[in-house]
Amino acid sequence: MATVAPSRPRVASASASTPAQALGPLQLTRDLTRLAVSKAGMATKASGRRRVGLDDEEAAKRAASDAFLRTRLQAVLDPRSTSQSPREPSPAQVLAASLPLLQPDRSAIIDPHITQISRIISQPHQTSADLNSPYSQRMIADVLAACWFRAAEGSKKPQQERIGDSRSISESFATFLIRECAHNEDVIKVGKLLDILEGALQKFRDARLRFRIPTPMVAAWAVLLTKTGRTPSLAFTWPDREKVVAYIEKTAPATAPEVYSTGLDSLLGSRRPIDLPTSLLELENRLAQMRASRDRQGRFDLWTQFSEDLRIHNKGTQVLLDPTIRSDVLAVFLNAFMTPASRGIKWNEATNEVIDEILRLFPRPLPRKVHHLLLARRARLSLEENEENDREEGLGVAEPGFGEARDVRSLDEQPVLVRAQDRHQARANLHAAWKDAGEAGRDLKMYMLYMEGLGRMGDLQGLQAAWNALVADDKCRQMYLAGEKGQYPPTRALNLMISAALLIPRLGPPVALQLFDQAIQPNSSISPDLITINTMLRHHARTPDLSAMSSLFSLAEKLKLKPDIVTYTTLVQGLLRAGELEMAKKTFGTMAAQGLEPNERMCSMLVADLAKSGRSSGLANAEDLLAEMRRRKMKIGVITWTALISGYFRGGWEEDAWAAVKRMEDQGMPLNRVAYNILLRQSGDIAQERGKGWSISLFERMIKQGVNPSSDTYVIVLAPLIRAKRWNLADNVVRHMDKLGFVPEKGGLRMLIRKVRQRRANI
Repeated sequence: MATVAPSRPRVASASASTPAQALGPLQLTRDLTRLAVSKAGMATKASGRRRVGLDDEEAAKRAASDAFLRTRLQAVLDPRSTSQSPREPSPAQVLAASLPLLQPDRSAIIDPHITQISRIISQPHQTSADLNSPYSQRMIADVLAACWFRAAEGSKKPQQERIGDSRSISESFATFLIRECAHNEDVIKVGKLLDILEGALQKFRDARLRFRIPTPMVAAWAVLLTKTGRTPSLAFTWPDREKVVAYIEKTAPATAPEVYSTGLDSLLGSRRPIDLPTSLLELENRLAQMRASRDRQGRFDLWTQFSEDLRIHNKGTQVLLDPTIRSDVLAVFLNAFMTPASRGIKWNEATNEVIDEILRLFPRPLPRKVHHLLLARRARLSLEENEENDREEGLGVAEPGFGEARDVRSLDEQPVLVRAQDRHQARANLHAAWKDAGEAGRDLKMYMLYMEGLGRMGDLQGLQAAWNALVADDKCRQMYLAGEKGQYPPTRALNLMISAALLIPRLGPPVALQLFDQAIQPNSSISPDLITINTMLRHHARTPDLSAMSSLFSLAEKLKLKPDIVTYTTLVQGLLRAGELEMAKKTFGTMAAQGLEPNERMCSMLVADLAKSGRSSGLANAEDLLAEMRRRKMKIGVITWTALISGYFRGGWEEDAWAAVKRMEDQGMPLNRVAYNILLRQSGDIAQERGKGWSISLFERMIKQGVNPSSDTYVIVLAPLIRAKRWNLADNVVRHMDKLGFVPEKGGLRMLIRKVRQRRANI
């Protein structure tokens, strides 16, 4: 539909008999802003829709406007001398030049100057009546609030990329508010400033920029709350009361801090007191429950309560404050916060602050279990598994290793590795933690965690050096043999070393094979076990190298190692990958003779491996395997069916996929939510690979059958729709979510919903 071009705004000429009134910088900026808003409104109304982009002429005008605003700001911040002595920047002119730059799309102009702007406009203005007006005070507060948030947001970045000095700007903002309100009895005027402050704090909280709110902001907040008689609408983790009182004394020396006790009490008392556990075991259980439910805020609040009680020696928590178990209590807290870091989660900054606080309370040198936690965090930096899947070992961490040879897994499944662009910093952090661990004397677990991290980061040279150091470390040998009997290094260390080397492309596998060949020699001090065999079998099954796989089975028999379900599953995976379907079927008989019946997990993994490519040959073999399972009267569950159906969708055999769904449902197994999520994700990935539109029919079928979507479902559905810019369908999904009253809990889902709603508002 054609749109009417917005008419060019007319400029009214001033009457000759009415001289134009001179405008001060604030009034001029105010009127220009109103005019700009008016123009945008007329353009929107004329076109019948909001503008999404700029044409060439408008872009040129915008560039010229930005250049003018940038030049004006630089000029007022560094005024040219008109006399022998240089002039100081005019606060009124700086304020006027800053106001138009508060728009988000002009932040690049103001960002380099926010510290200087805050310092200038927050100073007392006895000589400028214009700046002392209530309106001007609100404008100053608006600019200071924007500068503070930008600096706080920028403080997450590396030092060389940070925007402004967050601490300096927060002090300028708070000092201005306290000074302007300390002797102001006009509740309405003070309330306007309080609204601006709480608006900035709301953004600060929503962005989760810090674990604790800065002391100056709490001091200003307490003063404004006292003056207005209002109660706080937000809750934070607060700094020490003594620090807040000291800041008020410094900023408003003519007023006793006790005057603001009402505001202080309403703030520092607004966080609900938390009943701390009465025993170490209860503390560990409560934190474990919080991890399982992903209750991060609960962990922060529990630690804050404990640290406050520790500082004031609260008798009510005497058990946890007992110095004899202090290190154990701190280790439990440290373990609760030492979850693998997730790249997209904004809690990392807050978590690091808590970890630093906990570490400062430990005695020196740090206990070994603390070094285990630190090394685990550095070694598993890139992991993004759900926290409830973390394997705990009391106050320690999960056993080092990758678990591939212990569980039935797809041959294509790999441990999560550190991204190439993150490896340099990740290695530096891991090496630093390893160096610090030396002060306590390195034990076997430290070595294994370190080697696990080196494997994930692709550091073969470091991995070989760590293995050689482990073999030669007499102190580690003595610590190990004091608690366990047997060979040193133990076989589990060998298995981890082999697995870590196999993770490193090209250069790693030869090192792993060489180490394995040494271990199977008669004079080797380390004896391989079944996990060693399974690890190497998995490596050869990927190729697939049938000769090497056969040799490993012969070796296992020679070493009197009885194959388990993982061994046979890996063998069958390799046979199927080599196209030896009949041999794979015969292996089922061998398993039965050994007392190992193939289970559903094994068969679903095999079906998934066959069907994954979507090729007709693989799908035909997957159907043959299903027939074999039926012949053996094995249960074919939802997981197995879903693996087959996913393969049909991936190959573009949509008619066959729906036929498989019908066969599954005919056997009394309707698709459940997990199965739908797998199929939805599969179809979304295929659409992206092939550049085709993603069909929402599967999601509609899910709703029609009464299967309630989860947060994962909505993420799986919305992501490809937004990626393909299919906004109408995405909007329908969000409206359906609203109709159900579904409350999104995951940050990723909230972000997707926000994109859809913003797009809806812009149409």
